[in-house]
Amino acid sequence: MKKISLLMMFVLLVSVLAACAPAAEPPVAEEPVAEEPAAEEPVVEEPAVEKPLRVAMIFNTTIKDGGYAQAGYEALMALKEKYNLEVSFQESVGDATVKDVLRSYAADDYDLVYAHELYFTDAVNEVAPEFPDVKFGVTGYMAGSPNVVALDATNWEGVYLAGVVAGMLTETNKIAMVTVSQSPIALKMVNAMYKGALTQNPDVEILHLFTGSFDDVVKAKEMATAAIKDGADIVYGNAGMGTVGAIEAAKENNTFAIGSSVDRNSLAPELVLTSNILDSGRYITIAVEGMINADLEWGQVYVLGVKDGVEFLAPFNNAVPQEVKDAVEQATQDMIDGKVEPPPSDKYMWE
Repeated sequence: MKKISLLMMFVLLVSVLAACAPAAEPPVAEEPVAEEPAAEEPVVEEPAVEKPLRVAMIFNTTIKDGGYAQAGYEALMALKEKYNLEVSFQESVGDATVKDVLRSYAADDYDLVYAHELYFTDAVNEVAPEFPDVKFGVTGYMAGSPNVVALDATNWEGVYLAGVVAGMLTETNKIAMVTVSQSPIALKMVNAMYKGALTQNPDVEILHLFTGSFDDVVKAKEMATAAIKDGADIVYGNAGMGTVGAIEAAKENNTFAIGSSVDRNSLAPELVLTSNILDSGRYITIAVEGMINADLEWGQVYVLGVKDGVEFLAPFNNAVPQEVKDAVEQATQDMIDGKVEPPPSDKYMWE
């Protein structure tokens, strides 16, 4: 009985001591550690792919004419390489189909449609208003719409210089000129030859012949041959492919010749005195670079000549003496100084 009482007292004592013990403090909650946001990967934008300029060019004859058209075509190909252009062209396009060709290119979203021929001027100016978002260029004399630019040479200044040469070197006083037509442009060329020659030779005569075609080599040769038999001792050819025929006639008859558009010396080095160069590749170059640089005024006509370096004479052959070269140099300066008036284009000056 005494043992039980002692046990009970021990249990009671332990209970009292446990109750008096300080209460355990609750655990302190740890503040969550804020994680820094992960750095975002920079977004690398793909460079925009620049759309190549799309340029179409139309020729009225073959691009292998060795002259006017070929110079334009070669300039187009050079521009393609330089500016990564997308290009297309059609050659030997006639008057009956040129409007359809212009419309086809414009409808196919070409940025620039260029007609490399004077006689396409009216067609370009008729079609251009139908496609106001497309730019049109023409080697011509009129820009009747704000999306058209016309670029052309004077078509007489270089011929005038050739006339100075012919007037000094002819011995018979007869110069034959073979052109495509008797148009106002052709008449201006003929009168320019006459006017230039007249400054050196008051007795000079011009025999004007025209083939009616840019491609008729045979007819040009026949006409030049007839003129030589009629006394002409210098033959000038400006008739597209026909120019080759005119120089062939001069070569077969041992007669001096003057070429046009490009340097024709290689056709008859001993007989081709010089050629009046018309750098027709400059036209498409000005139009394309004007679009790229946004510094070309559309709705305008640009006429380029000797002063602009578009018309000039090719190097002379050995038959041309220094006095003739000096006369040409003086005539060139007179032209740059504005001392030479344009010739008429409505009739022959000698009539």
